[in-house]
Amino acid sequence: MAWPFGWRSASDADIWTSSPGTFGGDGATGDFRRFDREMRLRTRYLLFAIIVALVTVLTSLCITSKNEYPSNEKAVFAALTNRTNGPVAYLEGREKLRLIGTNALPVLIEMLTAEDSAITKAKMKFNRAGVRIGGFVPASARRQHALRGFRLLGPIAAPAIPVLTNMIERGEAVDSAMNALSSIGDEAQPALERLLQHRDAKIRQRALYAIGQSIPHETFLTRVCLSSLDDPDPGVRITALDSFPVISRTPSNTLTRISRCFSDTNARVRLYATNLVSLIEKFERMYPPRNE
Repeated sequence: MAWPFGWRSASDADIWTSSPGTFGGDGATGDFRRFDREMRLRTRYLLFAIIVALVTVLTSLCITSKNEYPSNEKAVFAALTNRTNGPVAYLEGREKLRLIGTNALPVLIEMLTAEDSAITKAKMKFNRAGVRIGGFVPASARRQHALRGFRLLGPIAAPAIPVLTNMIERGEAVDSAMNALSSIGDEAQPALERLLQHRDAKIRQRALYAIGQSIPHETFLTRVCLSSLDDPDPGVRITALDSFPVISRTPSNTLTRISRCFSDTNARVRLYATNLVSLIEKFERMYPPRNE
């Protein structure tokens, strides 16, 4: 029988033979005691190694590492996090962040692409289990803070538009990058309009939604939505109808183009088109054009 950890090995027949130096012979008692001491010593070594490993893991969970809370994000976090809400806190955060200026853009982009490391995931599991372990910032919170930073900077964050566009084209943090572009404002509208020609229908749909969320001029939004009604993907056509601006004096040719969606092959497109035309007609009745 082979013993683990390098212990002496012997077959069952050897153990119970009556030859000297084995359990059954004259030196059985001495050999058994030496064997017992060796097993106890190895067991102690094994327990000590397990304790050291546990202490190392717990220490790594409790101590904040540089990767979990990067020092270059501290100033940006200080500008983005406030204990109170309201217009005063908003203005204070905006002024703090604008003092950092464009130097904050690389940090904000890094925060947009944040992912939870294995240590952070372990800490989150401990917290959910009731063991409070601090000293870490989840990736979801960092991404939310980054989006708030882009909203606070507004047009000042325009130099980040090419980087955000490249992120979207590579398929990296698409939703976060789209939200950041829509938060920048009018300066990002040309980049979002170019993304409407992307080969991926999901990106085209997300770009159209981001254009609507950026509250652009109604003429620009109308033109973009009308052109997206010819998109081969039904999801893009639905988003175009859902983002369409409802304004007074909607041109008749615009209504005609929307009405063509009544015969669309997709049932949801037909439904959204019907609802949009009804909403425009209702708006026209509530706010009729003034006679000049």
